Amino acid sequence: MSNEINESVALRIRRARMRRGWTARDLADRCLDSGFAGLSRGTIAKIESGIRRSISAEEVAVLARVLDVPETELTTPPPWDLGASIREARLAQKLTQQQVAERAGVSRTTLQALERGARPDGQPFTPSPLLIHQVVHALGITIPGPLGTGGVLCLSSERIPGPLRSEYYRLKLGAPEVPIPERYQAVLSESALLRMPGGRNPALQVDQIDHLARLNHVDERVEVQVLPFDAAVVAMPGDFETMLPGREASLWEEVSALALDLEASQEFLRELGARIRRGLSA
Repeated sequence: MSNEINESVALRIRRARMRRGWTARDLADRCLDSGFAGLSRGTIAKIESGIRRSISAEEVAVLARVLDVPETELTTPPPWDLGASIREARLAQKLTQQQVAERAGVSRTTLQALERGARPDGQPFTPSPLLIHQVVHALGITIPGPLGTGGVLCLSSERIPGPLRSEYYRLKLGAPEVPIPERYQAVLSESALLRMPGGRNPALQVDQIDHLARLNHVDERVEVQVLPFDAAVVAMPGDFETMLPGREASLWEEVSALALDLEASQEFLRELGARIRRGLSA
C-alpha cells in the first residue's frame, strides 16, 4: 500500500529531518542503519522535492521510527492548511507565484514561504495577518478564520497595535501607517493604554486614548475592549494578531470574555482620558 506524496507531506518529512539537524545523507544513513536500504539519499531528496509522487507504508514507518515521530505526523494533513489552500487557488487560476506576488504586493520568496509554511532554510514561517489579507484578496478566496476573510483578532498587553495607532503615536514610534483590516477586534490591557513610546507622555496618552475612543465609536471595522488591571486574569499571554482558527483564536476568546464589553470599554476610555487631562491642567 502506498500514499500519495503531496507538497504538504513532503514538507513535513523535510521539517522533521531539519529539526534534528540532519542532511538527507544523514537520514539515509540512519535508515540504512535501521536495516532498511530502500531510502537512499537520492530517494529522500526526490520525496522531499515532490519529484517522487508516492511513498510506501513501509517507508513511512521507517522514516517515522528513525525521525522519532508518529507516522501520522508525516502523513496526516492538518484540518485546514493555509499554504495548501493558497497554492491550490493559485494553480486553479493558472497563475504563477510571481504573478500572485505582484498582485499582492509581496515578493515571490515570501509567497513561496507562505505556500510551503516554511522559510528556505526549513524553519517555520508565520505570516502576519496583513500578509494573509493581501494574498487571499489577490486570489479572491475566503479562509475559515475566526472572523472570516479579512478579519483579525488582536491581543495586546504592552503596546498599541499598528492599525489602532494615532498619527502622533506613530510619529513618536517612527513607524509607518498600518491599514485597518476589514474587521479588527482588539483586546488591549490597561498597561498598553498607559505605556507610551519614549517614556511617560500624558499628551500622547490623551491623543492615543481619544483616537481609540473615536475609532470604537465611528469605525464599523473596529471593536476595542479594555482589560483593566483588576480583571480576573492570572497573567496576560504574549501579544499577537491572528486571522486563523486555532490556539490563539481560542485564547483571544477566553481573554475577551474577561475584558470589559464594548460599551464599558468606551466609558473606560473616556474616563481615563479625562483623568489624564485633569493631570495636565493641574
